[in-house]
Amino acid sequence: RDLQFRRGEFSFKGELQDLRKLFWEVGIQLGIISFFVLATFLISYFNLKGKIHGQEERLATTAAAVLPDLPKKSLANRKNVLSILSGRVNEVGEKKRRLEEEMALTLLDTLKELSASLPPRDKVELDVDDLTLAAGRVRISGRTNSFEAVDQIKTALAGSRRFQNVATENVRKGVGDQIKFEISFQVQVAAEEGRGS
Repeated sequence: RDLQFRRGEFSFKGELQDLRKLFWEVGIQLGIISFFVLATFLISYFNLKGKIHGQEERLATTAAAVLPDLPKKSLANRKNVLSILSGRVNEVGEKKRRLEEEMALTLLDTLKELSASLPPRDKVELDVDDLTLAAGRVRISGRTNSFEAVDQIKTALAGSRRFQNVATENVRKGVGDQIKFEISFQVQVAAEEGRGS
């Protein structure tokens, strides 16, 4: 009656020891697996971080070569580089659009219209010293023989459907009987001409 094999030094410990041993082995295996997973993650993380850093350095070097006028500190951050490059791309796009508009207005067509609009040489004497075409605006510096001839030239150019805002400037007496003048106007491209070019 007094013997208790479930307690004290007589208690059965076999299954409990086996369970402890099993838990210990599983814990060791989980620790080893966790160590290798963590080590793999850290190696991959630092490897990718190094690649990103290398790419950012290459981006900063390329941006410094493309944009030499900017300080290198502003090119160290990739967001700054992207915003700067986006701004430059927009500027170039705007310049391209303006250039396409100017190219649609060819110099040859303008000269043809100018020649057709001016009064004949036997009626009005005209010597052109300088002709400038920029951004759809023409400026002519020239000489003629009277103030009335300057008015006739202005009226003839204003009569063209392609020339607008015709204005004379700096009309003055030159050497001998010559009258020097400057005349400027804007050139409009007809819609069908713009499509045709």
